[in-house]
Amino acid sequence: MSSLTDDLKSAAADTARRGAWIAGGGVALAVGLGFATLAGWLVLETMRGPLFAALVLCCVYLGIGFVMLSLGLRHKRRVTQAERLAAAAAATASAAPVSPGISASDPIEVQVMEAVLRLQNLAQALSDAPPPRPAVGDEPAKGLDMGVVSPLLASFVIGLDLARMMRR
Repeated sequence: MSSLTDDLKSAAADTARRGAWIAGGGVALAVGLGFATLAGWLVLETMRGPLFAALVLCCVYLGIGFVMLSLGLRHKRRVTQAERLAAAAAATASAAPVSPGISASDPIEVQVMEAVLRLQNLAQALSDAPPPRPAVGDEPAKGLDMGVVSPLLASFVIGLDLARMMRR
């Protein structure tokens, strides 16, 4: 559990450091942009007049704003610790069975392994159950391939179990 808190502290420190550099750079860029705008205005006003200067600077700022908005709206998704655990649990569920004697140092790993073991037992019980009998006059029901359903069910239940654990 301490590795998770260490990761969070490191991520928070990195974010704060990056934010400070970005804020300082933003202030410097704003001052420079103010002087560049003034110089551009003076040149354009001298060449063609104030209306032309206003139109050109308006287009430049609109273009910069649209580019910045499009870059800001791009979403680069980070993989969270819970998603990594869920992926590991799903991989474990579809691989060799987990034995009850496995010991892990991380309590979350222990809980995930217990959830995987419960899901494997549930999947085994579901695959051993007899198929339902069709009603009189109905055509026989087509059975599901439990080899496909079991990993999907296991992944779904692991996700639910991890979500429940994360809410605590």
